[in-house]
Amino acid sequence: MLDAVTTPRRTRSRQPIAAVREGARTRKARQRAREAEAGRPDAGAIDRALGDALRVMLNSTSESLSRPITLRALLEETRRQLRARQRRRVKAGKAGITYDPALVVEAMKARLKIPA
Repeated sequence: MLDAVTTPRRTRSRQPIAAVREGARTRKARQRAREAEAGRPDAGAIDRALGDALRVMLNSTSESLSRPITLRALLEETRRQLRARQRRRVKAGKAGITYDPALVVEAMKARLKIPA
């Protein structure tokens, strides 16, 4: 018989999984706050704005399913949706985020994986 090859075992963290997850949530919340403070939207905000933009573009006319959607129009509508979402936030009494237009474009390119 061949000897079994032993591989080093990973040592499991002694912290409970709930504590590890809480730490990850806290780090991500701090990261999102820093990005918002800098004026950069997070990936979730871009995803929601993209979904809203597609919905608006597809529901705009009865022929909207048969005509092509240009990338430029989609990105412009996404920016409008981000602004509208922020206006709704302020109207609801929450803190509004002032996005830097250059960082919005950069974040959308990164999220959509558009080459520079």
